[in-house]
Amino acid sequence: MQKSIEIRKENSISQQQLKEIMEIERASFKCPWSESMFLSYGQKFILAYYQNKIVGYICFSTVLDECHILNVAVHPDFRKNGIAQKMIDALFEEREKSGIKFYYLEVRVNNIPAINFYKKNGFKELGLRKKYYQDGTDAFVMVR
Repeated sequence: MQKSIEIRKENSISQQQLKEIMEIERASFKCPWSESMFLSYGQKFILAYYQNKIVGYICFSTVLDECHILNVAVHPDFRKNGIAQKMIDALFEEREKSGIKFYYLEVRVNNIPAINFYKKNGFKELGLRKKYYQDGTDAFVMVR
């Protein structure tokens, strides 16, 4: 059954939104970001809502004509419903209106589903960051 998802773009987030994002973050990653990381790194957000509750997010920043995708997650109960695709489409649409020409991100070299998702959306591997993640895992740098 297809869930009715609403996508919203936010330039800042409330404490309640941060709480909901942190729930998804902890359920999605073995080395989750802290609240302070979201507040200091995350300048802008694409949020996916189901019945007024956040079920997915993209955290990103922009400088000139570049967008750096910092963090992407969908709540485990809502995966495989096209939510990540809706969020990335909204990000591309919004940012291209603002003159963004390049999108960058880092992804774990062993996260094959994410790598395939990004490739499907026009990203290519640009390089490798050795021991990028807290647990020592390498990351591919990808660009679109």
